[in-house]
Amino acid sequence: MAPALSTSFHTTAADVADNEIIGFSSKMIADIVVMYHSRCHRRRRHAKSVRWSRSGRKARPRERRSVSDQYIAMGPQYFQRAYRMEHESFWRLHELSHGGIEKARRLNQRGYEVKGGREGGSYLPPPIPNGRIESSVRLACALRYFAGGSPYDIMGKYLISYSEVMQSVWYVVEAVNELQVFDIKYPESAEEQRKIAREFQSVSLANFNICASAIDGILIWIKKPTSANAAQAGSGQMRFLCGRKGKFGLNCQAVSDVRGCILDISIGYGGSSSDCLAFEASNLYQRCENGLMKYGLVLFGDNAYLNSQYMATPYTNVSGNEVQKEPRMTTISIIPSSE
Repeated sequence: MAPALSTSFHTTAADVADNEIIGFSSKMIADIVVMYHSRCHRRRRHAKSVRWSRSGRKARPRERRSVSDQYIAMGPQYFQRAYRMEHESFWRLHELSHGGIEKARRLNQRGYEVKGGREGGSYLPPPIPNGRIESSVRLACALRYFAGGSPYDIMGKYLISYSEVMQSVWYVVEAVNELQVFDIKYPESAEEQRKIAREFQSVSLANFNICASAIDGILIWIKKPTSANAAQAGSGQMRFLCGRKGKFGLNCQAVSDVRGCILDISIGYGGSSSDCLAFEASNLYQRCENGLMKYGLVLFGDNAYLNSQYMATPYTNVSGNEVQKEPRMTTISIIPSSE
């Protein structure tokens, strides 16, 4: 006779142990879930109380300082030395460049590009944790940087970040380039050219009365450009190398009056180019070719330039000048006008 099947389950010691393990595991999992949600809640609550920068990093708390604070701390004499201008001149410059600086800041905010017909679009910049940086502070940062100041020292003076110091420099550069009042352009007025010539004549031992400005080239030193930068400029890397000085740079052509004030400036070629070639690439050269210089007035340059009706250059291999203090001006070769 076959044994009857039992429908009842017998609880063994192993079953009891398994049930205890399952119960403990379930409780542990529940505790872990509660701890996780509690931690997430604390993290969200902490994030609301912590200020973050626009780049996603935690913002360092800073209290902004103004240009007036720096002026009070430095005084008029050291302020003028640091920023290369008087306090009143600084605010006059700020009045002219304020709009351009703010425009550059808005358009450069996170690489935003103007879209649509309305200037600036409907873009609103993100909130700034430590407060807005005034345009006067940005101008002061740029002026101090151009005067040789270190960005690390500047950020400590105005309590702004390193990146904001460098951005301020470019905001000011863009503002200056956009404003016509800051254009450096040789005057077309005959009266202004005569005034420049009279100032040169007043200091000329040879009593030259036709020098309407002096022109020369200067090598603006730069680091060796990368292959990508050189390709973007449309030339090779060695085009920027000045063989005579052994440095990489840009050929800058500048025209000045008797006080050294720059009246016209141009950078069109790398350091390997001659002054003559760099001058012929400038807008001033085209204007001179079209009759810019009035009443026989000319520019005075060295032998790097070509003698012409608007350019006076010295004779070569001339010695024994009576006026030793003015050797170049006493050996100037002037081509008379054909008129």
